[in-house]
Amino acid sequence: RDDQQAHTHGLLLLPDAKGWQDGHTRRLADRIAVFCCCMVLVPDLLRGREPWIAAQTGADYQTWLSGQPPNRV
Repeated sequence: RDDQQAHTHGLLLLPDAKGWQDGHTRRLADRIAVFCCCMVLVPDLLRGREPWIAAQTGADYQTWLSGQPPNRV
């Protein structure tokens, strides 16, 4: 594949509560881009807010979730 070739296909990958900066999400986006020869976009759905950290307890998740705008959850 020529590196100068324009992408003709794209995919929108929506991240989970860990956000777009999560290593697993970014690796998945990279792998999809390579295997499908397409551009993969991963938007910041949290709009700069702190992502959920998996090590936190379930009660902390509810607190984190309550701080998110209802129309965006």
